[in-house]
Amino acid sequence: MCEATNEEEILEVFEQMCSPSYLGWIHTHPTQDCFMSSVDLHNHYSYQKDLPEAFAIVMAPSKGEQNTFHLTVPDGMGDIGGCEARGFHPHATETYEECSHLQWRSALSLHVVDLREL
Repeated sequence: MCEATNEEEILEVFEQMCSPSYLGWIHTHPTQDCFMSSVDLHNHYSYQKDLPEAFAIVMAPSKGEQNTFHLTVPDGMGDIGGCEARGFHPHATETYEECSHLQWRSALSLHVVDLREL
């Protein structure tokens, strides 16, 4: 299980480095399949409610998989936005879907910031 802490500091880094805005976030499922858990869905909701184009990248290295996802509109956004449950809990499979409008391009550069070192 993973829980974000010091989210204010994360937001400060985003504001400093990702001007004017961010489009998505990335996380791993080191030993699981490539999917969005309920915790992921709730985390992603906070991005997509402010930026409808926002996406989540999920990497599943043990399975050799990666994919981009977003909450469905209006069903997923309504379901997650109205859910007060915490931790891992079930949601309908229609809550999210693959982002068919995005493509992976390995030639693009990536800048990783390890907040543990800031």
